[in-house]
Amino acid sequence: EKVHPGSIAAYLLLGLCACTQGPASPAPSAPSFDSARAWKDLEKLVALGPRQSGTPGAEATRLYIEQELLAVGLKPVRESFTQATPAGDIAFANVYVDLTPKDQGKDWILFCAHYDTKRMPFNFVGANDAGSGTALLLELARSLAQRPAGKFGYRLVFLDGEESVNERWVDPDNRYGSRHHAKRLRETGRVSNFKACVLFDMIGDKHLMMYREV
Repeated sequence: EKVHPGSIAAYLLLGLCACTQGPASPAPSAPSFDSARAWKDLEKLVALGPRQSGTPGAEATRLYIEQELLAVGLKPVRESFTQATPAGDIAFANVYVDLTPKDQGKDWILFCAHYDTKRMPFNFVGANDAGSGTALLLELARSLAQRPAGKFGYRLVFLDGEESVNERWVDPDNRYGSRHHAKRLRETGRVSNFKACVLFDMIGDKHLMMYREV
């Protein structure tokens, strides 16, 4: 059975729209979230094949993400950087988009997902691990683009380099994109503006098993 990645975001959007203070007022309707369209995004991402950092597959994925964001009037920003890894220097690039709050408020919420796939000795296309979160984040961007500006601003970040280059996940060989973005937020003095962060990852598996690492 297919598990559409829109189910989680639909509840999340309802919660965000109801996050108001003061006297009770009629709840605004939630922006539409098209789970079927998110599923089509997932299918297109998988069709691109492996999306390992520093490869043509990663670039094709970035172009697709940017194209979809531009189509709804958003302005994607590339955050490119090169970093040393156990496989040598790799060119990474996050993609993010900002939806500014009403009256230029200073309270922001960060939504993020990684789009890169793990380096494997076989054709790993990452439907669940990377594809599902990326598809959800794309449709969340479309939904929030329909919503009038409110108290909170939103930054949606499509992260590169989450996966380790080596087979085993050993720090610091992982989370290249998120660590770089966090560093930039600190350097620009923006980090205190972000009041919450929601990370989407591996959300497309109906029977997902998560194990405690030791």
